[in-house]
Amino acid sequence: HPILETIFQQNEEVTSRICQNVQEFIIINNVQEMPVHSTFENTTTIQLIKNVAGGLVPAANSAIQDLDPTSKLTYLRIQTKKYELLVAPEDEFTLIVQQN
Repeated sequence: HPILETIFQQNEEVTSRICQNVQEFIIINNVQEMPVHSTFENTTTIQLIKNVAGGLVPAANSAIQDLDPTSKLTYLRIQTKKYELLVAPEDEFTLIVQQN
């Protein structure tokens, strides 16, 4: 997908780890907390923004900074029985990829 390719090129180090075997993805504008592009259904997109980008990512980043104030979260992997979510939070956007 062109949007994913552009982001991959601009942030190759982080996104190269998660752009293999992509089933679904969402790119979230962190400032507006809105999707730039999503291949998920609308309901799932809203839940991912609220629960993953708005809940898990800030909590994980806070835990990382408590352990090491000079560091920050660059990659989060969430695995369930059905699928795996790979999350790459950046300053301006967050990329969430679903793999089976």
